[in-house]
Amino acid sequence: MGGLTETVPKCLLKTKNGRTLLEQVVEFWSADRYVVILNNFVSEITSTMEALRVDWTAVKTTEKTLASSICLAQTVVDTPFVIALGDCLFNGTFEQEVLRGVGVKEGTGEFHRTYAVGHAGKDDVTSLIEKPLMGLGCYWFDSADFEFFNEGGGMEHALERGMAAHTFKVNRFTGDYINVTYPEDLENWE
Repeated sequence: MGGLTETVPKCLLKTKNGRTLLEQVVEFWSADRYVVILNNFVSEITSTMEALRVDWTAVKTTEKTLASSICLAQTVVDTPFVIALGDCLFNGTFEQEVLRGVGVKEGTGEFHRTYAVGHAGKDDVTSLIEKPLMGLGCYWFDSADFEFFNEGGGMEHALERGMAAHTFKVNRFTGDYINVTYPEDLENWE
């Protein structure tokens, strides 16, 4: 994002529709409760969350990986829970409610921006691979899955440990999706 995020956190950048990424993520997921992991720009993000008038809890971290940060949220997360990245925007629907799963979309030529998942049969995730389903930066977990985050490594390592122990489902998404990566992405999302 270049200089755009020097004084503003990425999740508070606005898209063409005039709304921040964070507002749009909160609206899409429409959860009963949100746990927001913060490491920078605490007051700015807190102000935005308070203005949204949703039930939320902040977890402050200095951890460098998402998986390590999630470990810190263990005591305040209700289960089952969804991890949704703050720069992934959706306009559409997921196919099913799952206990353990990975949000995916059929390949769209955007593989250079994200990872993809392998699957056995129709619904079981078996690995993180290059193609054919694009991973969408959202994951469904249960409380028992915190053990996979506690073992260290990044998110992909936690997912791989989880997939070795449990069945993870493919949760297909239909609709518009963007992983906001470049400044022009802000102009391409309405």
